[in-house]
Amino acid sequence: MPLENAFSRGSVYNFLVRKKALKLAYIRYFRYFCSMIELAQHIEILLLENDCVIVPGLGGFVAHYTSAMRVAEENIFLPPTRIIGFNPQLKMNDGLLVQSYMAVYDTDFSDATRIVEKKVSYIVTALHEEGKVDLPNIGELRYSIHGTYDFAPYDHKITTPYLYGLDSFEIQELAEQKNIFLIPDEKDFEGMLLDDGYKDEIEKAIEQLKGEGY
Repeated sequence: MPLENAFSRGSVYNFLVRKKALKLAYIRYFRYFCSMIELAQHIEILLLENDCVIVPGLGGFVAHYTSAMRVAEENIFLPPTRIIGFNPQLKMNDGLLVQSYMAVYDTDFSDATRIVEKKVSYIVTALHEEGKVDLPNIGELRYSIHGTYDFAPYDHKITTPYLYGLDSFEIQELAEQKNIFLIPDEKDFEGMLLDDGYKDEIEKAIEQLKGEGY
């Protein structure tokens, strides 16, 4: 009987330990997921009017403008776009992201800085443990075993107001136009009131055209 009680107490203890671990894992994932969404929303909004958004302690997301171009092989014109890149060297806090959090949380600069630092810590931890994080509407940030970052932006997610609605289109090249000259026949001049001098000029012009192969 005492042995059975010992097994029973051990099973309950293991169950409670697993339950607590699962709860902690859920809380951790929930914080990470919320941090991802919130941070991505701030970056997306800021990139609409700024070419660079620095996440202190992580890196900078930089927007590169690409002019409209023509793909001659496919006869397609591509509209101008903005492509998002990531620079891990840009870690200095320039205040832009913090000010965005200040406006949302209605708080001061120092408090908003602490909020951003906490969000970034969740992201860095997830990068080191999972190897990648997903920033909705921005892209996927990966962290290698060599300590380097690789960023894959999502296509057509970051929109610029003045580029909104522009799409690619196809246009066919025009065929080369050749000038066609009609050589009048002598009977075309019958009944025309032409003086001899003017008629001679026309006949010379006709002979010249014939000599050129028309």
